[in-house]
Amino acid sequence: MAIKWPRSTTAPDGGSMNIIDHLTELRMRIVRSMLAIAVGATVILVFYDFVLRFLTQPYRNI
Repeated sequence: MAIKWPRSTTAPDGGSMNIIDHLTELRMRIVRSMLAIAVGATVILVFYDFVLRFLTQPYRNI
């Protein structure tokens, strides 16, 4: 299930954007990237012990 983000930055005259539109799109991409990193870091911090035990279990059995 993919999330459809609104694409309001394209101009009706064939897709050319001015500098403000480019900067607005860049800002939104940076914000989304930072949110994804924050969510990923939170998930890893919550499940850190489980993931570490899962990955090191084969080496403990040797």
